[in-house]
Amino acid sequence: MKTRDTVDGVPRLFFALSVPPTVSDELDGLCEGIPRARWALENDFHITLSFLGEVERHRVRDVLDAAREVFVAPFALELSGAGVFPHRGEPRVLWIGCKPEERLMSLQRGLESALARASFPLERRKYHPHVTLARIERSPREPLADWLGHHLNFSAPPFKVFRFHLYSSVLTAQGSHYSIDESFTLRG
Repeated sequence: MKTRDTVDGVPRLFFALSVPPTVSDELDGLCEGIPRARWALENDFHITLSFLGEVERHRVRDVLDAAREVFVAPFALELSGAGVFPHRGEPRVLWIGCKPEERLMSLQRGLESALARASFPLERRKYHPHVTLARIERSPREPLADWLGHHLNFSAPPFKVFRFHLYSSVLTAQGSHYSIDESFTLRG
C-alpha cells in the first residue's frame, strides 16, 4: 500500500466515500462568494465515514482487516442541504449534507465497530455525513449568510455507492490533499 506521509512518516488516514465527477462538478460550482474561505479542490470532495488520524505503519494492516469485516449492500446516496460547523459560535466549516440513508449509516457504524474491535479510538462526535466545501476563517457574516440562503435547499442527483475507500492526507500550505490508498467493494 502506498501512503502519503505527514510528520515523521506517520500517515493520516480516514475512510470515506468518493463523490462522482458529475456531482463534484456541481459542488465545485458552489465554491465561491465567501471572502477568506479556503475552498476544497474538486478532486478532494468526499464523505468521511471514519477518521483515524495518524496511524503507525505497523497498524495499517489492522486498519485494512477491519474494513474487510464490513458487509453492507450497495446503495444510492443523494447530497442535499447546506450548513456550517459548529452549529453555534463562529462558523469554521461550510458543508453540503446527505439525505438520510440507512445503509450509509450501517456502513459507518459497521466500520466504527470493526475499528473499535481492532483497538482504534473512535471519534466522540455524533456522525453527520457531509461533504466539506470550505474552511472558513473569520469571514464576514453577511456573505456567509447570503451563501447559505442561496444554497440551503441544494440538491444533487442521486448516485450509486458501490465501494468505500481508505484515504491518506497530505497537509500543504494550501490545505489538505487526499489520495485513495485502498478500495473496498460493498457487499451484503
